[in-house]
Amino acid sequence: MKKNILSLFLLSLVLMLAVGCSVQNKDNNDSSIIDTTNEKLVYEETISPNKDYVTSSEDFVNYEVKIFQNKENKIIINADSNSKFFDKIQYVVDYDKQITKEDIEVKWTTFMGNTEHKKDDQLAVADISIYSNGEVISQRKINFVNKGMEIVVDSINQK
Repeated sequence: MKKNILSLFLLSLVLMLAVGCSVQNKDNNDSSIIDTTNEKLVYEETISPNKDYVTSSEDFVNYEVKIFQNKENKIIINADSNSKFFDKIQYVVDYDKQITKEDIEVKWTTFMGNTEHKKDDQLAVADISIYSNGEVISQRKINFVNKGMEIVVDSINQK
């Protein structure tokens, strides 16, 4: 029984990623989100995990990571996507020195933990590490399909 549920879950996840997960634009009016308009952009990366598997550019899903630093040296990490299965994430790392792009490492993996992606195992997780003098000062994984997984799990639990 558990094997059937897991298979259904994985099949649903693959289909959501391959189809494009219904792209949407976001306007976030949450007052807890820090406005980074005037902050220094240190790092930016955008990937499209399904671009090789869809035919229309309108179906492309984009995952974006932007890292800023303000005048007080707080590091502000923003993660966003045009997928309706992801809500914008922002977190702040208190720090007392300036960082550079070289201090940041973002490793992309699939939902199953692989660094090599394919149609049925697409990139879904950003492992964001920030270093200072070779020491990790922050490390966090952001799952870009978490909300989609919650929907599938809720559907399974209702049956």
